[in-house]
Amino acid sequence: MAQTCGGKTVDMIGSGYNKEILPHAWFALISGLADFSTPIEEPAHIPTPHHGGAVLEDTQRMIQELKKMLKGFWNCLGK
Repeated sequence: MAQTCGGKTVDMIGSGYNKEILPHAWFALISGLADFSTPIEEPAHIPTPHHGGAVLEDTQRMIQELKKMLKGFWNCLGK
């Protein structure tokens, strides 16, 4: 990415939209960019992954339907 952007710093953050984690992730990123050291603690509550239920099943079903619709455009979805 940096080569594509002319050698500029490119940062990507993949914390999703968890409002409990996102502030910590951004703080860690900005601290590194600003080159200052500060203790960064894990949040008190680390959410656990969702392991089932109707919402998960609906999401999985929707993903499969989308793959079927898009596989003609994206070869990687045909598998």
